[in-house]
Amino acid sequence: MLKINFKKKMLLIIIGIILTFAILEVGLRLGGFFMLLGQRRGNISALKEIGACRIMCLGGSTTANGGEYSYPSQMEDVLNEKEIGINFKVINKGLSGCDSAYIASNLESNLDKYKPHIVVTMIGANDGCSTVPYKDLKKIKLHLFLNSFRVYKLAKLVYLHVIAKMQEIENQPLKCSQFGKEYRNDNAAYVNKNNSEVESLISKFKNYMDRNKNGEALTVIKAAIRLDPNNAFLYVHLGECHLFNGNFAQGEAMIKKALKMQPNDCSAIKSLSMCYRMQGDYTKAEEVLKRAIDIDPYYRETYAELATVYREQNCIEKLNSVCEKIISEDIKSGNIYGFLATSYRELGDLEKAQKYYNKVDEFWMKNYKEATKHNYELIKEVVKDRGIQLVAVQYPLRNVGALKRLFDSSEGVIFVSNENSFKKALEHSRYEDYFHDNFAGDFGHCTQRGDRLLAENVAGKILKDYFNFEN
Repeated sequence: MLKINFKKKMLLIIIGIILTFAILEVGLRLGGFFMLLGQRRGNISALKEIGACRIMCLGGSTTANGGEYSYPSQMEDVLNEKEIGINFKVINKGLSGCDSAYIASNLESNLDKYKPHIVVTMIGANDGCSTVPYKDLKKIKLHLFLNSFRVYKLAKLVYLHVIAKMQEIENQPLKCSQFGKEYRNDNAAYVNKNNSEVESLISKFKNYMDRNKNGEALTVIKAAIRLDPNNAFLYVHLGECHLFNGNFAQGEAMIKKALKMQPNDCSAIKSLSMCYRMQGDYTKAEEVLKRAIDIDPYYRETYAELATVYREQNCIEKLNSVCEKIISEDIKSGNIYGFLATSYRELGDLEKAQKYYNKVDEFWMKNYKEATKHNYELIKEVVKDRGIQLVAVQYPLRNVGALKRLFDSSEGVIFVSNENSFKKALEHSRYEDYFHDNFAGDFGHCTQRGDRLLAENVAGKILKDYFNFEN
């Protein structure tokens, strides 16, 4: 009898603890919601008072490219056309080829320099195996899981406050918490390693290329090669720079030099194909691309370049043989599924196109890079701590649910979907009306028209969800 009563008491105690935890968690979340709402209203009042709002856009080439017609530039026009009593200034800090680690590592310095009221991000497509190395994935996952609970955060703050007081009494310096700060130091080490002089020159090179300053880009990449003459990657950059300057012979020579150093580098092979394509030698372009596919059937940009080769020749039907090869090899990749969806749409087979669009959604909902998730959480934390609104933008044609999955909590984040608007636009237009290429498979770098649609989507969401302004 005593044993039964003891078990009942323990069960009641456990239930009580769980209920207390749940009530406290709900209370803290509601408190956070109302606090954010009050903070947002205060921010809007301040913006109306000063009559200006600075928006900083972060991302890779899909943000950086386009010059005065880039989506950030066009978004500034869209926002100011609404005349809501606030002057909008949009700052484009996109950089071609940069990954989420680069963006996260430069975030605080950009915030200090530009002091934005809103930060817009469209990132993740450039994240690869080298993006932020992890020493202990289990520790990070545990931290991210626990950190999603307000009760855990509250307990951690109380703990740190107590330790600080104890160490203050003993005149000892306060140590960083085990999670977060130490892990960020690992991240900083990664960034410092890549912020060598060569890496800095590569960033400058990309910036110049994004702004069509090819002469300056050429000078910078040559300086990088003098510092690191055995880096095949730099010769590919140099070769591409020559190509865009119209020096095809020099461009081809530099790319072939890179291929002598790295014969199976599909990126260099793709650049060589581009060299032939730009000169109108489609036969050679197709030959080298097929070689690249044999080397690495998963490399997405090979297929994107091949589609461009066929598109420029108006031989879209050749895409069908490429699609059949992919399907026969059963290649499972979100980017490749996207390529199939785009190709079948161009071939007029809308049923197959939708089938592979669905596969794209399924793939990205099930798969994501741990580094991207971590870096997005870090960006969210830094921006939130400064009282800045974060706007996370999903890439064109992709499901916004896959983007939301990268966050432990969507609280305080405005999400922008570019799926249905782009799909609807493509129902009545050609793919090339909205995209220059399809480097990611299902989407590519936007044309002026594509960037306008992006700009309208992001601007509309900011006006509606942040300023409560209906078009």
